[in-house]
Amino acid sequence: MLLALLRAPTAHAEEPVRYVGAFLGVGVTGGVEIFQDRRWAQPVGWTFGVHGRVATVLSLIDVQLEYDHGRLSLAVDGQPSDSPELQLRRHSFATSVNLHPLFLKILANDWWAFTLSAAYLQLGASAEFSSYHSTDGSSQRAETSLGLHWGAGIDFPLGDVEGAHALWLGVMWRWKFLFMEPNLGTSGPNELNSHLLVLSLGYRYNNVNFARLGRPDELRFR
Repeated sequence: MLLALLRAPTAHAEEPVRYVGAFLGVGVTGGVEIFQDRRWAQPVGWTFGVHGRVATVLSLIDVQLEYDHGRLSLAVDGQPSDSPELQLRRHSFATSVNLHPLFLKILANDWWAFTLSAAYLQLGASAEFSSYHSTDGSSQRAETSLGLHWGAGIDFPLGDVEGAHALWLGVMWRWKFLFMEPNLGTSGPNELNSHLLVLSLGYRYNNVNFARLGRPDELRFR
């Protein structure tokens, strides 16, 4: 009996599963859009949207799909104050790839490490559906175009990242270029390239097969 007890495998407590930068996530965004062309008198408007993200281990692959809606009222600089404004509404469907240059920081396994590893550079493309009309009714158009964008951002964990799920707060800057020169019915600006500065609140679910890794069996009892 004693020999049988000695030969029996020793019970070891399971080691905690650690967050490794992989997740499925959804979120909402909101911020400001600033047109690049300074000939607009008031080139600032609001933008808001929703997004979904999926990332692999160490966030080596991080892909984002999103929808954004922008609303702006524009006036050409130098025109009389009673001149008609341009009401712009834009719907954007975009896909982006987020590149994490500090991805190895996540191995330190603390709040600062998770935050630094979440910093990213972004590249992407979008389909843009824009409609605009002047307030006096003299001009009304709708156009479809392609867009390219790049930018940078960082996300901050708001809860226990090593649990099955967590909330993250993010901030991002993006420059958007549109392959479009709309006929706005004015002698002023004819481009709609813009800068965006947005905040995001996201929910990430880590408890999926590729997102949470335990210690390999070969090393478990060493």
